[in-house]
Amino acid sequence: MVTVVTLRGQDEMNALGFDERAAVTQLGMGYVHLPLTKGISSSDEEIDRILDVVGDTEKAPIILHCASSNRVGYIWAMYRALRENVEINEAIRQGEAAGLRSDDLKAKARAFISRNRR
Repeated sequence: MVTVVTLRGQDEMNALGFDERAAVTQLGMGYVHLPLTKGISSSDEEIDRILDVVGDTEKAPIILHCASSNRVGYIWAMYRALRENVEINEAIRQGEAAGLRSDDLKAKARAFISRNRR
């Protein structure tokens, strides 16, 4: 089953003007709301939870989205580096290809990867 995972914060969800969860589930897809606010002040535990969902084969395939793909690229870079052992610079490049544009988020992704690489 396809699973839609949204990283939009609650304020962003309220601004949509429709119930995304209801629309997605009505179409027979799974839905997960894991808010990652634009300031990205989430804890390591919250990021790990998002990475776990992205890698959950029971939820695959997933459609991961936010408002602009910047947060999607941020998560994708960390997922590739930490869960699929992609070299950090390559993971950041792949995150950029997925929408990561913010230099601040790139730095936060690098720091998270460095703290959590095993």
